Amino acid sequence: MKRDLDYGPEAIILKIGTQEVRTPAYPSDCDYVRVVENGEEVAYWNMDEWRESPAEVMGAIMGAVKEVADGTRVKLVEQEAAERVIYCGYYMPWIGMCKNPRPCAQHKDEVCITCKEPATRGCPQTGQFVCGFGLCNKKSCEEVHHRNTHGPGRWF
Repeated sequence: MKRDLDYGPEAIILKIGTQEVRTPAYPSDCDYVRVVENGEEVAYWNMDEWRESPAEVMGAIMGAVKEVADGTRVKLVEQEAAERVIYCGYYMPWIGMCKNPRPCAQHKDEVCITCKEPATRGCPQTGQFVCGFGLCNKKSCEEVHHRNTHGPGRWF
């Protein structure tokens, strides 16, 4: 699930060995949580996912934290390093995370509608249809897109 993205300043909530649980640093909104191992992202959840399924996502986050804390994750990584599949990770609105192996033909060319950098998710805004325009992880891009596309008096 390694992503070549700049998340900006992050807070490391838990660090054990080479494993870290990270969130955006204060005063930024906490709109994602991710687990990083040896500098590589191994798990990621965003606010759209926990809005849709809060109990399931919190269970996954706590499970990941427990794996980091008790060392289970280290054992799994050692056992499965050669077998690890890196998934696309693009978040499809109202569907969920793309589980295609990376590089994913469906999402490899997706770019942010605002800044043209690689998109990590589709806009989940609904009207008659789901918007779905590609967005990166920058809050400013999401705000510009929503203001210009979904602002007052706009149907889509």
